[in-house]
Amino acid sequence: IIKFSELNVCVIGDLILDEYIYCQSIGMSHEDGSVVSTPLKKNYYLGGAGIVASHVKKLGSKCDFYSVLGNNKEAKIVKKFLSKSKINCNIFEDPGRLTTLKQRFKTINTNLLRLNTYSTNEISLNIQDKIFKMFEKNVAKYDVVIFSDFNYGCLPQRLVEKIIKVSKKNNIKISKF
Repeated sequence: IIKFSELNVCVIGDLILDEYIYCQSIGMSHEDGSVVSTPLKKNYYLGGAGIVASHVKKLGSKCDFYSVLGNNKEAKIVKKFLSKSKINCNIFEDPGRLTTLKQRFKTINTNLLRLNTYSTNEISLNIQDKIFKMFEKNVAKYDVVIFSDFNYGCLPQRLVEKIIKVSKKNNIKISKF
């Protein structure tokens, strides 16, 4: 842990935006028996591989982060978080893809509902190749590669295998979670 600040870490994986919507329960609906609530406030948090990269940076390591976003309002919020984090980001935009959003509707003591909005398809071969080329360009500086996979398509097996092969060739430690 003491030497963690000396490491150059590469984090690759699924970016997630977590949205917490705090609600006040009003009661039960007379029409269908569902809970009726009104939203009071919402907070956004960086999630998925983005928070992994943020923790790596906060622990003192140099961190490069590779991921994919859609082209929507959620992507803009994620980009603001990343710009504040001072992580070296290699984020590739896929306009046909949704930025993963996990919404949690909560009252003070209870989770009311969770909605996940995401793309399930793997990132395109074109974007995989862009990520790999950027990784390959920077590979000599990395001590550790962290795959942060939440199964939203950012880490297809083909891409992972290519990165592992180059990492092993360069004696880079590999971690997956």
